[in-house]
Amino acid sequence: MRVFISYAREDETEARRLYASLKDIPGVMPWIDVEDLLPGDDWEQSIREAMEKSRFLILLLSNNSVSKEGFVQKEVRDALELLQRRPPGVTFVIPARIEFCTPKFNALRKLNWLDLFDDWNGNITKLRRTVFDKELARERALAAKKDGAQEAKNRSDAKRLIADLPPRPKEEPQTIFRLACQAF
Repeated sequence: MRVFISYAREDETEARRLYASLKDIPGVMPWIDVEDLLPGDDWEQSIREAMEKSRFLILLLSNNSVSKEGFVQKEVRDALELLQRRPPGVTFVIPARIEFCTPKFNALRKLNWLDLFDDWNGNITKLRRTVFDKELARERALAAKKDGAQEAKNRSDAKRLIADLPPRPKEEPQTIFRLACQAF
C-alpha cells in the first residue's frame, strides 16, 4: 500500500523521520520525493503520478507548510482534488501536524488531524492501528474473495468442459482387461 508524504522543504527532517517510521510497517510503501525521485525524472509529473497511485496522502503540516508559497500549496490542492474523487467516508488525505498550526484550507480543517508533535511514536502506532492495519485487512479480504471467486469459476469451467466432452463408448470388460494389461 503506497503512502505519499507531502511536506514543506523546511520540514524535510520530520518528513524523512515519517518516511522511516512508515517504512518499518509491513505492507506500507511510503513515497517521498527525496528518496523516490530519480535523476532525470520530470519531478512535477512524477509527484503527481505518485499521488494518484497512492492509497493515502499524508500532508505534513507546520507553520512553514501552511504559510509558505510554492509547490507545497500545489500538492495540498492536488491532494484535495484527488480526495473529491473518492466516495464520502473514505480516508484518503491524512493531515499530520508536526507543530501547532492551523491549515488555511477549509477542507483540511474538516479532517481529523494527527498531531505528531505531542507523541510521535504513539501517534505513528495509532496511525498504523487505525488506518493502515484496517486497510491491509480490507485488501487481504478482497484478495481472498477474489481468489475464492476465481476458484469457483475454475470449478465451473472444469464442469462445463467435462460436460462438453463426447461420451465414452462402453467397453466390454474383456477389452478393458486387455487394455490394462497392455499398459503394463
